[in-house]
Amino acid sequence: MRRTINIPFSNNSYGQSTALTLPEITNSIVILGANGSGKTRFGSYIEENNRDTHRITAQKSLMMPDVVNTTSLIVAEYSFLYGYYDPNQTSDWLQTTGKRSHRYQNNPNTYLTNDFYPLMTLLFSDEFETSIEFKENSKNGTPPNIDTKLDKVISIWQELLPHRKLRKRSGAIEVASVNSFSNTIYNGSQMSDGERVIFYLIAEAVCIKQESILIIDEPELHIHKSIMKNLFDKIEKTRPDVLFVYLTHDIDFAVSRVGAYKLWLKSFHGVNFWEYQQIQQDSNIPEEIYLEILGSRKPVLFVEGQRTSIDYLLYSVLFPNYTVTPVGGCEEVIDATKTFNGLNYFHHLVAKGIVDRDRRTDDEIRRLQDRKVEVLQLAEIENLFLIEEVVKAVANHMHKDAEAVFQHVKSKVLAAFSQDLEAQVIERTIHRVKKTINQATNNRVDDWTSLESVLSDAFKIDTYRSIYADVKLELENLSTQGSYLEILRVANIKRLLERSEFAAQCGLINNGDMIRDFIISILKSQSPSSQVIRQFMKSYVSGNW
Repeated sequence: MRRTINIPFSNNSYGQSTALTLPEITNSIVILGANGSGKTRFGSYIEENNRDTHRITAQKSLMMPDVVNTTSLIVAEYSFLYGYYDPNQTSDWLQTTGKRSHRYQNNPNTYLTNDFYPLMTLLFSDEFETSIEFKENSKNGTPPNIDTKLDKVISIWQELLPHRKLRKRSGAIEVASVNSFSNTIYNGSQMSDGERVIFYLIAEAVCIKQESILIIDEPELHIHKSIMKNLFDKIEKTRPDVLFVYLTHDIDFAVSRVGAYKLWLKSFHGVNFWEYQQIQQDSNIPEEIYLEILGSRKPVLFVEGQRTSIDYLLYSVLFPNYTVTPVGGCEEVIDATKTFNGLNYFHHLVAKGIVDRDRRTDDEIRRLQDRKVEVLQLAEIENLFLIEEVVKAVANHMHKDAEAVFQHVKSKVLAAFSQDLEAQVIERTIHRVKKTINQATNNRVDDWTSLESVLSDAFKIDTYRSIYADVKLELENLSTQGSYLEILRVANIKRLLERSEFAAQCGLINNGDMIRDFIISILKSQSPSSQVIRQFMKSYVSGNW
């Protein structure tokens, strides 16, 4: 089974190869790079410097013929593999000069390949040869082997697209619906782009020689993401003898090739001169995130939440010069920022993080900033939408009385804070109690007596009561005497945007998501309101941007 492949040296302008030996369990290589990084030429280099290679180009015709004629199996196979058959030429000549001049017309990087007809010819020639073998074996009473290449292609295709059924006809493929209410039957050439490319990719993999290298340029082309992983899983399972080489810029596809050897193609400098590095998966950063960041030249900004979360949606608009990457909770943001910056010898990118203030003290915030994690100056990100400057800018945008709208929103926010005061006190008390315990147990203890003494001091009921009393007094004073901004700095209140009636005051349906999405849409525009909102929102995130 093939586990070694010749690839160019990194940073080598002379085109010399290096033999890459893969782990025994690895049967695929993913070469990930942005447009212009030389992926196609990298694939051509591999094809020309390794025996028994077959390349599916990104520039290809997917016109499936209506009908094909069969020929001898060797002519069909050579026409498919090399675009040419000459019994007087050696196999080495066909794999190098013959393939380059006939299959690619001496333009291996740019030529529009059109091998659907020879591919179908090979499938039906194999079908015909197998039928003859079946007939002869039947005469002798020998159990025949009737599992043809076309049988394998049809089987996989129908597993992926169970709503359709393929039928073999003389030199043609027909498509029928599995729906008993539909009698529609049509020629395979009339399949959709997705259906045809799935058939094409399966058939190409089935038809190449044993223990070949199969290079697939832009495997994601015309294929829906929901089916892509399953498709290539099945193809790889069908040809465990083949070494698959994928050239892609699609992050999701790269991640789907679990266990593959992955290379980041950083740049192409001409004449077989590439910069590339192996992508190592770090245990503290999910592979998908790491690959996405490597594909970007921007500095990195780790944020809380997921791709559907407000953190990602808002910070992507506020900080367009960063690759904004959601990683989950605040601890994941802190860990990812630290880990990624620790790997800057490899990727040369800078990472920062942003977390909500929540109930952090000034000392905690300073320690996070030392680790390049910036802290929102408000309790949580939703409060950014309620700062005075933003409320008034949105009201003006909607041609409302800005001061009246703000005063209404402010009164509702203050009322919500007062109503939820006890819950706020409890949450803040719990946070401080945990901090007290962490500080008490932070010093090294070597025996039970020392530990028991530390825990006894930390768990004294008077300590907890004192913390609760201090927190309650602090928040009560804020509720009666504190400013609107001071309350936004500490208020973790559920559904605060909705309870503020901000949307209703601007003539929208009173819904928190509604006003939030509306403000983000303003930020994406180039209106004067957008500039005002952006300026003030960014001013509430610490750090230099």
